[in-house]
Amino acid sequence: EKLLKIENDNYSSSKRLVVMDRATGNVLWIATARSGFRHNAICLGGGRMYCIDRPSGAEVSRLKRRGEKPSHEPRLVVFDLLTGEEIWSTENDVFGTWLSYSAERDVLVEAGRTARDTLGDEPKGMRTYRAKTGAVLWSSKTFTGPAMIHHDTILMAGNGCDLLTG
Repeated sequence: EKLLKIENDNYSSSKRLVVMDRATGNVLWIATARSGFRHNAICLGGGRMYCIDRPSGAEVSRLKRRGEKPSHEPRLVVFDLLTGEEIWSTENDVFGTWLSYSAERDVLVEAGRTARDTLGDEPKGMRTYRAKTGAVLWSSKTFTGPAMIHHDTILMAGNGCDLLTG
């Protein structure tokens, strides 16, 4: 019997997000991804849900081998947590596979998450946004996660930077 090799990396993202009222179990709203909501790139804060919707590195590689491109650009999309209405989104050089939020400063951090135990398509780079509006505060092509926000500092493996200025 011939065995087929199935390339499937669906474990890194989900096609839909379902937001429920935790007290009643009622579904409040559902969001459907264009490509896939990356699991490590979903976070909450300030009454909003932040998500990166992008194809995986494996999917992009498969398409490239066939001479094709993804049907949608990667995007960062922000939803109102209660209603599911889109507050803002961007397709401008969205690269991240990881998001984190500072409630203290209402700042969103987009980054890759390179480590020994992560997927092979984790990118380098880090960018911060005003979480309410999507205005970019700063961007670096060399910084990378995993990272942790501690007050006004982003802590990275053996490094750190100012949350507001980079």
